[in-house]
Amino acid sequence: MCGSPSSNVQQLLLTAYAPKISVVSSTLADSIATSFGKIENIQHLFSYFENIFAFGSNYNTEIYCTPTLNNSPTTLSGSGCVRFVNNVFINANNEASPEFFDLNTFSNDLKTYVEIIDNKIKSLSNSTTIDEKLYSKDYDIISKFQNSIYLKLIALLNSTEKMSSFECFNHPIMQLVVISGNDSKETIEKLVSNLDSTILPQWYDKSSTLQHIIILSDQDDSEMLQKSLKIQEDLKVKSGKRSTIVNIDMNANQINESDTTNVTLLPSLFCNIKRNSQDTTTESLLLSNKAFNLWKRPLQDIISKDLIIFMNTKIKEWNDEVVVPRTSLTGRIFGGRKWGGNKSNFFSFGSNQSSEDNIKETNNNSKDTYNSEGGYYYAQSPEMILRKLADWYFMLGDYKNAYTTYGLIKKNMINDKAFAHLSSLQEYTVFSLLLGASSKSGAGSQSITPKMISTVISPMLDSSFYSYLSRCNLITYTLRLTIIAAELYFYLGQTLASNLTDDSNRNIEEIYYSESISMFKKVIDSNLLDKLSNGYMMQRIAYIYSSYDRSYTNPDNYVMQDPSYYETENPGKIYINSPNLRNFGQSRNRRLILWLVLSINEIDPMKQPLQSQLLIWRIQKQIELDGSKVNGKSWLQRNGGLLSKIKEELQVKI
Repeated sequence: MCGSPSSNVQQLLLTAYAPKISVVSSTLADSIATSFGKIENIQHLFSYFENIFAFGSNYNTEIYCTPTLNNSPTTLSGSGCVRFVNNVFINANNEASPEFFDLNTFSNDLKTYVEIIDNKIKSLSNSTTIDEKLYSKDYDIISKFQNSIYLKLIALLNSTEKMSSFECFNHPIMQLVVISGNDSKETIEKLVSNLDSTILPQWYDKSSTLQHIIILSDQDDSEMLQKSLKIQEDLKVKSGKRSTIVNIDMNANQINESDTTNVTLLPSLFCNIKRNSQDTTTESLLLSNKAFNLWKRPLQDIISKDLIIFMNTKIKEWNDEVVVPRTSLTGRIFGGRKWGGNKSNFFSFGSNQSSEDNIKETNNNSKDTYNSEGGYYYAQSPEMILRKLADWYFMLGDYKNAYTTYGLIKKNMINDKAFAHLSSLQEYTVFSLLLGASSKSGAGSQSITPKMISTVISPMLDSSFYSYLSRCNLITYTLRLTIIAAELYFYLGQTLASNLTDDSNRNIEEIYYSESISMFKKVIDSNLLDKLSNGYMMQRIAYIYSSYDRSYTNPDNYVMQDPSYYETENPGKIYINSPNLRNFGQSRNRRLILWLVLSINEIDPMKQPLQSQLLIWRIQKQIELDGSKVNGKSWLQRNGGLLSKIKEELQVKI
């Protein structure tokens, strides 16, 4: 069952929306990286540090950032995480599909990952199958394996590196060019000029990407060190580029397996699964403590001293140039003409010259802002700058300012009929509200009331769902919107439940759960996903129902009601003798069990026998806890029922 806590999913989402760092490397630099393990290239090596920066394991110093409009420092995306991606600028102009990711690839990757988990579970025993005794013995380990499947599903929703014209989360904020001190001048110039020489779409702003060069040098090779220093000096004088020399101890790649200080790095959940028997991208990486610090420290310094400072500088610049004029008195007066026009015309009292200037300026604004044929805003348009500013606030975990900034451009997108832009804008407006409400840091935190859900959040979600699916035919964006909204509602409910000291806000908690279940059902009913993915959506609903459990507050005063006078005896109905009044009526166990049964039917026991059998044992345990097994008969276990048929199929298969 998809029983991974919503806090894990929330942290995964924060990592998904972390600032992207595009990595370009030379062949010699990649060869240095491959000497430290089963590594494909520099980007692959750096991706192993994503979990370190995101979750803090073996991470000694937090990376702090200070958003311009925040007085107190907050950590980057809540915990200092970044994403290292490939050179996304190569195919920026050659994207064949506007979709966020390929659905067939998504389905195949999830299926492949389930096969990997099945093999890991089978490896717990000496046979190709497991029995119920082993399941009970290794229940915790098997549950962790099962839970990772849903986390992988969420990661696959956000694993694409494709850039979009209507949101900026996949626009790299930094480009790392990694070279060797022995690289030729031509190789270095080609890599360093990669960003400037690439022709990018008109909606992408190159000035919002910071380039930094890493020069790898062997610390035992003095000649190579001198070359590296010469390269660094040339880059600074001729190009004005910042660079960092990393002295590599080539002996640090030797591993002493008995050394207790060795560090094991897990692969990024966002790495693509290759259907190749020799694939190494899903393996953990073992580094000596010396090698770990050798790579971690320069990356940590670059993020904290270059990336964060650059982001804050750009935030201040955009805030001064666009937000302040927009929200000032003059900006409000001229707001009907898209960000003000010429301020001197305010005192011209309608002269002919000023009228002509106004008309010309308005036409120029319209022309320089939105390209209706291409369906995008130009990079230097106020709308695109504000969208980028809001997305950067979102990356920094400043959800209050993100929500406010999103609101500044909604009206213009409605007027321009930029439906894809508007849908994405409303999507992240909702995400900002939900994440801000559950944020422990208090940035933008406000309680989400039932009235706010019905009047603000639900209309925006419904509008974006319809616009994505019907107007824009963007299926993958529809899935992302609905699944992430469902998870954030669930996270909000579990966060509220963990902080409650009494039952005063239990109704609000259940409203959050109900909204989450409603969104997951919307995904299932839309039939946009394959059956395997839908099966895990159903398991997630079952897990939400398991969160309804709560203790009864006043069992001593509870009085069992007499049966209704009109009620007739029904042999198929469940009768619970001597119920436990502390839990009676306080859970949703039968709904939980029902959704697990439906999940087994959806994933198909003949195609997924092991996963189906694990769910059967989970259902049996749940039935025992529920006390619904009376005289060997149950609404689930009756002959000819769905559960009975599934068991028969599994016996034949196994």
